[in-house]
Amino acid sequence: MSVRFSILMPAYNREKYVGQAIDSILSQTFTDYELFLIDDGSTDKTVQIAESYGSRVKLLRQTNQGFRHERRGA
Repeated sequence: MSVRFSILMPAYNREKYVGQAIDSILSQTFTDYELFLIDDGSTDKTVQIAESYGSRVKLLRQTNQGFRHERRGA
């Protein structure tokens, strides 16, 4: 399979929704993509759910960074 683009899915404590979101992406007929889930230090089962998809989801983990707002052009 040739990868034409990457899908980046940020997540933080979304165990209730992350499986449905992943399923929605994986059910698409277009398959020339890779799916990355970027976990922002979740403390619920978000990571375990993502891991249950095996190699279909590439999991990147980091400690919680929270929301960052950058102001540009003062």
